[in-house]
Amino acid sequence: MACFIKRSRKGKNNKPPRYYAVYVYNGKQRWKSLGRHYELAKRRFAELEYKLEAGEAENILTEGKSMQISQYIEERYLPWSRDCRADKTYRSHRNSANNVIKYFKETPISKIDVKALEDYLRERKKKLCARSTNIERAFLSSVFRRAIEERCYFKENPIKKIEQAKVQKSSKQAIKPEEMKKLWECATPWLRVILFFAIYSGMRPGEVCGLRWADIDWDREVIVNQMTKTYRENQVPINRPLKVLLLWLRDHFIDFRSMAITLRTKQQRGHVFCHRDGSPIKNYRFAFNKARVRAGLKHLTPHLTRHTFASQLLNKGIPATTLQALLGHTDIKTTMTYAHLDEQNKREATNQLDYSIDIKSLLAVSSISQNISQEDSGDLLHLLEKEKGH
Repeated sequence: MACFIKRSRKGKNNKPPRYYAVYVYNGKQRWKSLGRHYELAKRRFAELEYKLEAGEAENILTEGKSMQISQYIEERYLPWSRDCRADKTYRSHRNSANNVIKYFKETPISKIDVKALEDYLRERKKKLCARSTNIERAFLSSVFRRAIEERCYFKENPIKKIEQAKVQKSSKQAIKPEEMKKLWECATPWLRVILFFAIYSGMRPGEVCGLRWADIDWDREVIVNQMTKTYRENQVPINRPLKVLLLWLRDHFIDFRSMAITLRTKQQRGHVFCHRDGSPIKNYRFAFNKARVRAGLKHLTPHLTRHTFASQLLNKGIPATTLQALLGHTDIKTTMTYAHLDEQNKREATNQLDYSIDIKSLLAVSSISQNISQEDSGDLLHLLEKEKGH
């Protein structure tokens, strides 16, 4: 047990009182100065009590320094992240941790304040885009939040006072029909099967590669998709083109090296898209990159098939809420980033406007007509009549 004591000196100076923690260790009474600020002293007192309960009383007087941030991340945070977070999140934390440790080195975690973190993020922003900088900011926020929970950091989370970098929002790009035609012509038969499945299912590349035959419910005609990004289940309806393809793939196998088509063996009936030995393919980026280079479409990526699936359905008038369910989004705002229309659809949309206003009467009586010569006005009316006839 420890006692929290306030002591003030008598005299002419008006210094604020100093706070102490008094505890007993090895039969002797010990005094530990906690500073003059009350709130900070209470947090330090809580840290001291935690160490006493953990049997670390011998370190209170001799340490003089708090745990280094590199030591905390390596010994406490990353093991916790590995056990309690998804594999993808842990890998991201591992990458961010390397950068943080390299910058702060042996700095005690208690010495890291808002200014130090702002300087770090400013340096990182010179090498990273805004989105990547925000990922490292989120990592630091998680580190300090966890340190506070473990009583290794007794201040307010400093990241809360640092705003996120502004990310320029842009609509998702889709593969245009003419681009898809070029890509299809340059793709191998093996890649064509995967592209066909991807654009008709809207699944992410990682989800396509990990699809198992056990994930397909033939009775309900749905694919129970384990989403790689959120690790939630989402049911993807099997439309007619997908059903025809899956029924064919159930009995046939395409080798991605020789392009030979054979009947599926027993070991190849685990994953839909697999190698000859039945192991799942990790990705199809290499084959996709070769096809896009041959087609002269270096800006395309495998993930754009999902964008194409979404934009095609929105352009055909499918409600955003329906698309949200198909894509497995938890937030409708994420779905609406796919709501981009090509130039032809924009032009057709604006041509639907009709306010029943007579343009001839407008040009005849409007003050605008005063700035148009008789000859120019006649040409304009003739052009409008011609457009109306079309």
